[in-house]
Amino acid sequence: MGVKTTKMKAKKISNQEWIDASNKILNSYDFRITLRQLFYVLVSNGFIKKTMQRYKSLYKHSSKGRKAGKVKWDALIDSTREIIDKREEYLTIREKINRIIYWVKEPYILPEEFGQKNLNIFYLEKDSLKPFIIPTSLS
Repeated sequence: MGVKTTKMKAKKISNQEWIDASNKILNSYDFRITLRQLFYVLVSNGFIKKTMQRYKSLYKHSSKGRKAGKVKWDALIDSTREIIDKREEYLTIREKINRIIYWVKEPYILPEEFGQKNLNIFYLEKDSLKPFIIPTSLS
């Protein structure tokens, strides 16, 4: 005889419950967090189980909450979206590539001008950590 396992269906959570739980967490921080960070806090608080379906639900409900004005638009770090100013110049692919090449070469040229022998480069693995990095001047 084997042990019978049954898959329990996740409880239904209303849009307002998602928004209330999310806002409670978002308002508890002095800084913005990502949707993924919000998801893991909701999981650790026992509000939801850690499943892809629940992550997608959080995304859907936070979007609804933003559109309805119940969740602030800037409450979450949203580095996957970029606001483009309509006045911005539009470049051809070749122009963009040339700019990228210029900016990639730039850091390697700069230290020579200051007589530096080594170049220190700091790579940030998570874009969501950018707000916590404070650049210092070279003066």
